[in-house]
Formats: sequence, structure tokens, C-alpha cells
Amino acid sequence: MARRTVQGPKFLHSRDVLLFSQRDEDIEDCAALVDDFTTRVLILHGSSGSGKSSFIRAGLIPRLELAAEASCSFFFLRQASDTSEPLLIRATDDPVARIHHSLQAAAKNDQRIPPRAREGMLTALAGDPPYDRLAAMEKILAALTALTASLRDTFVLLVDQAEEILTLPAEGDAKNRRKAFFALLEGICFSRIDMRAVVSLRTEYYGQSGPGLSHVRGPPHPHLVGLLSQIPKKS
Repeated sequence: MARRTVQGPKFLHSRDVLLFSQRDEDIEDCAALVDDFTTRVLILHGSSGSGKSSFIRAGLIPRLELAAEASCSFFFLRQASDTSEPLLIRATDDPVARIHHSLQAAAKNDQRIPPRAREGMLTALAGDPPYDRLAAMEKILAALTALTASLRDTFVLLVDQAEEILTLPAEGDAKNRRKAFFALLEGICFSRIDMRAVVSLRTEYYGQSGPGLSHVRGPPHPHLVGLLSQIPKKS
């Protein structure tokens, strides 16, 4: 039988949840990690073509949206073109700017966010992100603090294809952009912000010795966890 993968423009959405029924165990494992209050950043890693984006869209998100008894309820940003579909932010070579623009757009347009939180977010994110992405990172943390302080549910930030910060040709100061992104993850880990970040990337970039995720991992601590087993390649 020919090998098939879920990738590129054919990735699945939350409406395709039934297609992921055979991966219920993986979904439950990830959902339990996100539901754990000690988790701040979940690194979801797998090989190229293993279906990480589809796993998040059609597996993890629908499971988290089921408000199970004794579990957290979660709040996701929504795509501007489809208010029912959670926003999965593609990293590109400048994930801090992408996150800045996504939060800024949500503050302007998402009526689910309380007015006080929207005002605080817009104040923190006024204008374009600073060229120094480390300064932009601080503004994002301030906006996340304003957002989560007014939400009843736990905010989940979804970032896809994080390896792009390491692999794509970068314009401007690539080193600064990379450092800012991993500093943002570190800031989320050690802050008192009521949120989770779910970040997907290819396994070969997980915990590599050079600049990358090793920058944020540092000594083991309870707020940064990786998926214990890789997502198996679909066949």
C-alpha cells in the first residue's frame, strides 16, 4: 500500500475530528499535559510529514474544547475569516512578530475578550512590533498578562512549525529574532500568566545542541515538557 501523509495544504481541521479517532491515546496524553496546571509550554514534536498540524487542529483542539468535569476550560484565538476555527500561528522566520500581530488583531476584533483586557492588550501592542524583537517579546508578555487577567478560561497560544525560525532564510537580524522567540517561551514558563503554549516542530530540532530549543530548555523544570513519544508517521 502506498504511504500517505497529512501535510501541506491538505492538513485537517477541527471539523475532521473523527478522522483522528485512531489516535485517541496520543490525544488524551497531550490533553492531560495541557490540563496540568504545572505545564506552561508543550513542545509537540514529530518527523516531517507526521501530521503535527493536523494532530493539533483535528485532535488536540477538539479534545480541549470539550469542557470535561474537573478539567480546565480553554480559550483560543480565532481565525479572522472563520470565527469557529482556532488560530494556529505559523512561526515563519519571525514568530514574535507573527504573535504580536495576531494578539493585536484579536484585541481589535474579538468581542469575546473583555473590554478591559482588549484595552490593556492594545496599549501593550501599540504600533508595529519593535525592530528589536526582545523588546517586542516584553510587549507580548504584557499583552498576555492583560488578556489572561480578565479571562475565566485558560488561554492557549498555538504556534506551528517552530523549526522555521531555524531553517528559513531570514531578513534582518535573524539571531535577535531567534533569541526573542525562545526568550518568549522562557518568559511564559516562568511567569504567573494563566496560559499554555503548544508549539510544534520537527523532531530533529528538538533539544539540539546549537541555537534553538536548548536555549529555552536549560536545566529541567516542571513548566516545560515535551511529548514523551513522537507522533507516529501515518501510513
